[in-house]
Order: sequence, then structure tokens, then C-alpha cells
Amino acid sequence: MGLLITGAGGLLGSRLINDLFDYGYKLNFSSRNIDLYELPYIDLINSDLDSLIKSLDKIDSIIYTAGMNYKDCKEDPITAIDINIRMVSKLALAARKSNVKKFLYFSTSNVYADISSSTLSCIAQTEVNDIYSASKLSSEILISTLLEYSKIDLYILRLANICCGTNSSKESHRKTILNDLCFQAAKRNKIQINSDPDTHRDFVPFTILKENILKCLSEENNIENKYINITSGKLTKIKDLALMVSYVYKKYYGTKISIYLDYFKSFLDYNHEMECNLIEGMEGEILKSLSFYLKN
Repeated sequence: MGLLITGAGGLLGSRLINDLFDYGYKLNFSSRNIDLYELPYIDLINSDLDSLIKSLDKIDSIIYTAGMNYKDCKEDPITAIDINIRMVSKLALAARKSNVKKFLYFSTSNVYADISSSTLSCIAQTEVNDIYSASKLSSEILISTLLEYSKIDLYILRLANICCGTNSSKESHRKTILNDLCFQAAKRNKIQINSDPDTHRDFVPFTILKENILKCLSEENNIENKYINITSGKLTKIKDLALMVSYVYKKYYGTKISIYLDYFKSFLDYNHEMECNLIEGMEGEILKSLSFYLKN
């Protein structure tokens, strides 16, 4: 099966390239860096529609991970429209005119009016208040319209806070909360939380995302709803995620990691002998990042 992964230089895209290689897919990639992998490259940015259609000749499925993040969208909304809306729309149109059978689009749970619930429903009300979520929701609508009545199975994955262990020193990979906490633990032997440590987020181990992707790519799946929420099913405080990192570090490397809560000007003392309430699948992601940052 020919599989195109866009945004292959990003945290999720690069992890998918590495993980899905072992599943027998004939991987192709799209990225701003043409020399990123020794794999077939498809130029999504500079290709016109006709050239892009020809490039997709041997592609059966597309996983669209490319896009600008919240901060970059806020700083440059014009470019955000170009990257987060125009490019995916062009690819969807090209896919419709080629042999593509499946199109997986990475959206965000921020399109929901209320993301504080741990049990989001795909029929929950959508409401956007920023450029990032507006661009994602707009793209959902556009590609749904472009692919309507086509032979392509469209899956819109609305991602919460995906916790993905890294094997890259890229600054963009370290911007996620989990990898920043792991970086601090590995490089500084301490963790400092400058934001409100009691803020709740839905932290989702990468393994949950991967399982859903493999299910979507399967020839025999029974997925009826094209909207799929990628969620852990629970909300976790940022300080509790830091405790998970501290717990894993102590378990595998034998060193106590102190956690400082600058927001409250206080120190979080943690008994490492007690069992840490790890989110299922999170230990592997934490260990992956810790191992990388300790070696690099």
C-alpha cells in the first residue's frame, strides 16, 4: 500500500514514518526538507494541481499531519490560512482525481466549544475563538465537501494533547509539554513549571493515536463516523504529568528529580517510593524522550 505522510519533519509525522515502516507500507513523504528521508518525496508546496495528481498515482492512503501550531497561527494568520487551509484543500482535490482510497486529516479537539470534559463526543458543539482552531475547522469543512461523493474514505482525527516521545533535538519537537518536562529532567536534573500547575489537559500517549491510525488504514474496518476523537478519556494536571516524568526517571535512572512550581513560588516534594498514577501507555513515551535527551 502506497502511503503518503505530510509534515514528515514534525514530531508526529516523523514518528509515524519510523513506526509505520515496519508495517509494510510503501512510504512517501512531504516536508519542507526534501532530503529528510531516503524515501520517495512528493512536493506538496510547489506542485501545481496537475503535477500533484500525477505524484499521487501510486498512493493509496494519505495521512495529513502538516500545519502551523497555535502560537505560529496567532503570530502569522495569513500564512496560517495558506498552510492550514489552502495546502490541504489542494491535496484533497488532487486525491479525488487520483487513486487515493483513504484520507486521514489531523485536526484538533480545540474545535469544540467545551474541551474541559474528559468524554468528548463527536457530535459535541463546535465553536472556535482563535486562528488555529478556526483554520482547522475550516479545513475539515472544505475537505469534507471536496471529498463528498468520492470513492475516498475520509477520517478527521481531532487530537487532544498528544504526548509523543522524540528522537530529534529539533526545537519544535521540544515545544510540547511532555518533551519539555523530559528535557528539563534529563539536562537539568530538575523540572520547573512556570504556568499554572493545576491546569487540566487531556494528555494522550502516542500509542492511542497510532492504534486509531492503523484501524483507519485497515482494509476491513467498521468505522462509521468520519470524526474520531483522539483522547485518553481523562483530564490530568500539568503537575501530575511532571510527577509521571519524575517517577519514570527515578524508576529507570535512580535519580530524584525535583519539581518547582514557580507559579505558586513553591516546591513540589514527591515520595518516589509511592506508586505513580501513570496514564496507560505514557511510560514508554516518557522513557523514549528521557533516553534521547540523556544521550544527546
